[in-house]
Amino acid sequence: MKKIVVGIAVVFNKKILILRRKTDDFLGGYWEIPGGKLEKNETLEEAANRELAEETGLIATSLKITVGGFEYQTKSGTTEQINLLADVDETNVDSIKLLEHDSFAWVAINDLDQYKLSSEMRSCIEQILSISNKI
Repeated sequence: MKKIVVGIAVVFNKKILILRRKTDDFLGGYWEIPGGKLEKNETLEEAANRELAEETGLIATSLKITVGGFEYQTKSGTTEQINLLADVDETNVDSIKLLEHDSFAWVAINDLDQYKLSSEMRSCIEQILSISNKI
């Protein structure tokens, strides 16, 4: 059975928030957008709000379109990531509270090469930044 996870794309001043996975974690050292698995009976929106708060301390003020989803393989099988574009209170964008990651960055599309990203995540981020600049 396919597992579903949600990714939360937070874009501010044409930069996207990415988090670095701890080195002892699956894909340790790689950068990604905030996100995680859906809990039982949880909607995508509920999971997005919960995961964003858990991983960054940020609270989404609104969730928008689904963008840049992809599938990947883990030891337990296929996982599908569905991404939502989130707005957050802009006064809090510099006060990220990391619990599950060891670093964060606000990254412009031209600076992506400086970060260790999976090809799926890179493509996803490029798509998100392209779309977010138009809405």
